[in-house]
Amino acid sequence: MKELKIKGKDLLVAHYVFQTALERDRAENHLPDKLSYRIGRLLKHLSNDHQPVKEKQIELVKRFGEEVMEDVPLPKNAPPGTVAEKKGTGNWRVKTEHLEEYQKEWAIIGDDEITISFEPIPEAIATTPRTKKGEELKNFTTEEYILILDFIGE
Repeated sequence: MKELKIKGKDLLVAHYVFQTALERDRAENHLPDKLSYRIGRLLKHLSNDHQPVKEKQIELVKRFGEEVMEDVPLPKNAPPGTVAEKKGTGNWRVKTEHLEEYQKEWAIIGDDEITISFEPIPEAIATTPRTKKGEELKNFTTEEYILILDFIGE
C-alpha cells in the first residue's frame, strides 16, 4: 500500500480522470485489460475518500446556487403567446452574486489535505506499448496527467 497526501479538490480531479478513462475504455476498449482492471480497483478504493469531499462540494453549490431550469416544450396546438413552463434539470450552478462566498468556502474544504492509502498501479502495467504514448490520456490537461503519476509506482 502507498500513502499519499492530497488536497480534496485534487482527489476529485483524480477520481474524475480515472473514471473517464474507464468509461472511454468500456466504449472503445483502448486500454490493456490488466491496466483497466487496476484502474477499476483503484477507483473503488478512492471512492471511500472521494465521496465526502464530493458531497460537501454539492452541498456548497446548492447553498450558494440555484437549479438550472429549462423550458417544457409546448404542445404543437398551443395558442400563440403561450408561455412555456419551466422545470428543474437536476443540475445546479453557483449564482454569480455568491461566487466569491462559494470559492472561499470551497477553498477551506478543497485545499484541505487528507492522507489516502491505496494500491498503486505498477509502472510496468501503466507503460505497456499500447499506453506508452499516452493516447488514452490525450483528452486530459497536463495538470491532470501529472496528478495521475502520483498513483503509479512500484
